[in-house]
Amino acid sequence: MSIDVTEHHDTALLELHITGKITEEQMQRVGPAIERFAERHGRIDILELVGEVEGVQLGAATRGMRTDAKILSRIRKLAVLGSRSWVEYLAKLGNRTLRAEIRTFAPGDEAQARQWLAA
Repeated sequence: MSIDVTEHHDTALLELHITGKITEEQMQRVGPAIERFAERHGRIDILELVGEVEGVQLGAATRGMRTDAKILSRIRKLAVLGSRSWVEYLAKLGNRTLRAEIRTFAPGDEAQARQWLAA
């Protein structure tokens, strides 16, 4: 049950490794980390590696939306790797609210996702 953040300052890429149940407490930690990274780099790319997610607490979802609203214009590209159809649904929903390019990838296509983000 975690959201782990890996920062790649040389490429302005932020990786989010997501597994288990997403809680409001995790979003309280991750949201500001995303904001700080975006403040340091201006335009950023995000790679979300979604494992087995058991669910999202309502408080986590609303906190995530508030965080997203603050940094929407700073996200250049968002790549989401995951095997569930809801990952595609969330990516499509994000396409309606984000100015960023969003693309979903199968779990085995991490190299392809990284290549797309680097382009």
